[in-house]
Amino acid sequence: MNDKVYPVLDDFSITGSGIFHWLGKRLNQGGASTRSNSIWVLIMMAITWLPLLVLSALQGLTFSDKVDIPFWKDFAIHSRFLIILPLLLFAARPFDFKLIDLTKQFFKSGILDEKDLGGYAEIRKKIKDLTDSIWPDILILMVIVLNLIFRFISAGESQISIWIFLPGSVSSSMSWAGIYLAIICAPIFQFVLIRWIWHWIIWFIYFKKLASLPLELNSAHPAQGLQG
Repeated sequence: MNDKVYPVLDDFSITGSGIFHWLGKRLNQGGASTRSNSIWVLIMMAITWLPLLVLSALQGLTFSDKVDIPFWKDFAIHSRFLIILPLLLFAARPFDFKLIDLTKQFFKSGILDEKDLGGYAEIRKKIKDLTDSIWPDILILMVIVLNLIFRFISAGESQISIWIFLPGSVSSSMSWAGIYLAIICAPIFQFVLIRWIWHWIIWFIYFKKLASLPLELNSAHPAQGLQG
């Protein structure tokens, strides 16, 4: 018979917050099921990569030989929006599942027990305050705006012609696809990427705080090194 007491972890999440999580909930997507996650990923690909293909095609920049790098040759763009972005979006559920599983192991193995529930509840509250705070999103958006200004100024000074700019106007007129990339696609990708950095920072803070609790360790347990 197992008399161990565990905290309620079903609603524990580090990734379940922020602008994209809110948007997904508004669209009834990005939920806990694989189906809703898959639809959410397809929506994001349709919002980012697909319009770039269409807009570059409308101005003849998809397969054009008038620029050094037409759209189809820009493998960095394809990898960002067809591979990296979907992977980052899909990773949210496994990330939270692993977080819950590792937390349960602390209690199942006896490293933490019933007397630690109060301290653990305080840690959970602090982590929830971090995940629910709007300030990380505001700071991320500020970083994105500054970064995009710098990157597109630098791109305009480049001697290599690319589909982002119209042929013959490397340093001035952006193409339709280039404008869409600047105001929609690049901010979305950078926001998701930087938000993941924030998730990992919270992950580190969470387990660092767990390690500060009076852990019941023994020399045979693999978690011995958690408490220094």
